[in-house]
Amino acid sequence: MIGRRFFGEAADYRFYIDNLRECRALLGIKVYAYCPMTNHVRLLLQPEEAVAELGRFMKHVAGRMTRYRNSLEGRGGAVGEPVPVHPRAE
Repeated sequence: MIGRRFFGEAADYRFYIDNLRECRALLGIKVYAYCPMTNHVRLLLQPEEAVAELGRFMKHVAGRMTRYRNSLEGRGGAVGEPVPVHPRAE
């Protein structure tokens, strides 16, 4: 996702932060700090119990954000995945 904007508008940041709040409550993760930037996010997290919950948490947060971005852009696939360029039919 290098060079690609993950957050473009204030609504994108709000969605991510709301998503983070919902997921932390759902999976029992303490969020001590977060810093969303245009093309990535920095997080300081602690699981309440099993460390494996961090992986589930990140997968859940990233999956929801991917679906959000794809719905805005009218596409599918992973966020940051290059969009194929098709040569013009002759």
